[in-house]
Amino acid sequence: PPPPSFDTIEPQQQEIRAPAAPPSFDTIGYNMMEDPVAPSAPPVEPLTAPPIDLLSSNHLSTITSIVPPPPITEQQPPPSFDTLHQPPTQQQQQHDEDAVFDFDLEGNALTPAQKLKMMEEQRAILAQIQKSSTQDSASQAA
Repeated sequence: PPPPSFDTIEPQQQEIRAPAAPPSFDTIGYNMMEDPVAPSAPPVEPLTAPPIDLLSSNHLSTITSIVPPPPITEQQPPPSFDTLHQPPTQQQQQHDEDAVFDFDLEGNALTPAQKLKMMEEQRAILAQIQKSSTQDSASQAA
């Protein structure tokens, strides 16, 4: 069968689509303001604690006092930035370098011969690094 014609379908769809108008406020008999409202919080109960007598000397008996720290006298000012961050002297650097060679990788103390051997190894490694660095910079410049 062929589909129905537009003339018969259109009036049916318009009847379905037409929304019902809401009722007017005059027809509604409910007044929200006349409804009894339940309290939002429980009733306040009076305090049962006895009143505090501020004139007596025992009203602070349960409180422990905190003693303030003693006053600081003759406090030295903090050191200045310059005194804290001075570059190490040559003697301090030498001492630090010597302390590096006092122990092996496991933390064991080294004998003077082992120290000397390790220092020579480090010097050889440093010389090799400097040599390869100069060669690399020369090859980059070329």
